[in-house]
Amino acid sequence: MMYRSALGVGLMAAALTLLFASPEVAAAQPFQWAGAVGGNDHWYEIVSVHGPTWTQARDLAASRTWSGMSGHLATISSASEQSFIQNLLGGMSLVPSNDPCCGTSVFIGGFQNPSSPTYAEPAGGWQWVTGEAFLFQNWNTSPVVEPNEDSPGENFLLMNTGRGGPQPPGPGLLGYWNDGGDNNYGNVGYVIEYSAVPVPEPSAQWLLAIGLSMFIPAAHRKRRRNGGTS
Repeated sequence: MMYRSALGVGLMAAALTLLFASPEVAAAQPFQWAGAVGGNDHWYEIVSVHGPTWTQARDLAASRTWSGMSGHLATISSASEQSFIQNLLGGMSLVPSNDPCCGTSVFIGGFQNPSSPTYAEPAGGWQWVTGEAFLFQNWNTSPVVEPNEDSPGENFLLMNTGRGGPQPPGPGLLGYWNDGGDNNYGNVGYVIEYSAVPVPEPSAQWLLAIGLSMFIPAAHRKRRRNGGTS
């Protein structure tokens, strides 16, 4: 009996050690922006974590699933969607900034593509990771007007958390956007969006059927050219 108790205490201690030794990660359960209230029936999850760059966050989001739906960094196409996401962000506890002097942000799915024909600093060539049109915008206007190019490589989209220290640029306004670097110093997480209607990947059988449909007519033509012999 004493052995079992000691084993249980040991396992609990080990679990607590792993919990507190691991990098800080806090993920809220995804929330749906329901069509019944004017939403798009997509689900949104805020992952609060130190460490990932925008590029890494993009890949992490794409590797996540929720109820069979694929994830991607959140894209925003309307003021209503913006409001829904920023309300989630404002109501969630976030890990503290690694640099507590200034404001903090989370990554969302916009980026500035230098190869785009519309590229120009600071506001040209912005795209969403999904390829949808970059029409709605919610750039910060105070205390700093965004987007800007006050540092090289500010090609990635962040959303202000409304929290952080008093030094410039300060906490910023909750939900407003900022262009930042891939490894933005004030980043404390990222926002994932899960589509309610996932696009299925082509199955191996489907790809094989497509390949055979192209091969069989070619084989018939070859036999006709050879007088019906294979």
